[in-house]
Amino acid sequence: MLKLVELPAAQVRQAQATPGQPSATQAIAGTMRERCPHCHGPLQLVLRHQQVMRSHLHCGRCDRCFDALHADGRSALASTGLAPE
Repeated sequence: MLKLVELPAAQVRQAQATPGQPSATQAIAGTMRERCPHCHGPLQLVLRHQQVMRSHLHCGRCDRCFDALHADGRSALASTGLAPE
């Protein structure tokens, strides 16, 4: 079971996208089974690409960003697998 932790948009994106719309430079890999804990909208996996500083889950309804953590605190989305700082 993964724990979703909200991330500030400034922590994941160098350039702010239009609310509810991922930036055209974001590489969306698809809709995930996880739902937004705030509005219950579908979450999309956004991969690190150009203006995206880290991979994350994005809710298009409420424009929130999330990391998915394993029980031991490691990010399921980070390429290094290291615990968040």
